[in-house]
Amino acid sequence: MQKRHQDALTQRIEEVVHRGHTRIEWWEIYLWYEAQRIGKGIWRDLKERFDEMADDDDATLWVYSSTDTKGVMLIHSDGLEEISAKISGAE
Repeated sequence: MQKRHQDALTQRIEEVVHRGHTRIEWWEIYLWYEAQRIGKGIWRDLKERFDEMADDDDATLWVYSSTDTKGVMLIHSDGLEEISAKISGAE
């Protein structure tokens, strides 16, 4: 991984750690990792980077794929509260 790509990825991981979410487009992942396909190693690397920066053993990184945005959403589990029960009236 090139230095500038390392810096861009670090910025995104910091964003998910401190802001709670970020989006990475598919082309960025392919470019940053110099990959022809996205395999388990890339997902493991993203999780390891998150775990290292989150500095919280209970923190979980959720990754959601989106074809509409042509990328993935990375979401930090801390500070999230499910509101679907409130919406459906089952509160």
